[in-house]
Amino acid sequence: MNDQVTEPTVREANREARREEILDAAARQFLAHGYRRTGIANVAAEARLAKGTIYLYFQSKEELFDALLQHLINGFLEKARVALHGPGPLVRRLTLYLDATIGEPGRMLAASPYAGELMESKEDRASAMLRRYELAIYRDVQAMLSADNYPEAAGEFVVAAARGHKGEWRDAESFRSRLEKHLQFLLIGLGR
Repeated sequence: MNDQVTEPTVREANREARREEILDAAARQFLAHGYRRTGIANVAAEARLAKGTIYLYFQSKEELFDALLQHLINGFLEKARVALHGPGPLVRRLTLYLDATIGEPGRMLAASPYAGELMESKEDRASAMLRRYELAIYRDVQAMLSADNYPEAAGEFVVAAARGHKGEWRDAESFRSRLEKHLQFLLIGLGR
């Protein structure tokens, strides 16, 4: 009986690990070659899998790209939320959160010569995912600030501050340093 419970769990874990490998390979291919020049065969070669194996997980390039976008969003938010709820002063936690949700994706795209092409949203699904991501960032920040009795609109200002340092995304340390100073002054101005 115990083997019946363990076998599907191991199989599911292996399937999820393979899916992660495919998504990692897809990320490398899309960032290096853009959406138009990346095909399922390229991703399969990058993952060292047969092309047919990719189709066991994703029905099309579009589905693979959508899954990759969601995978990246989930990863950015997971890492960011650990920082936001971790130890340290609020300004430092907000800085690390915003670096993980705004700075890191910005650096990843800035490193690709196909960033513009990748950000073009031909499908409503990708646009909707990105809108939900933006909303999640705002809600996380606003919830943290509300818990410290900051005004209701404080989250908008804090997120806008991070977006305002767009030119500094390429250098993570510079981005975090300047953003942290900006947030210190901003939060003082918001009444704390």
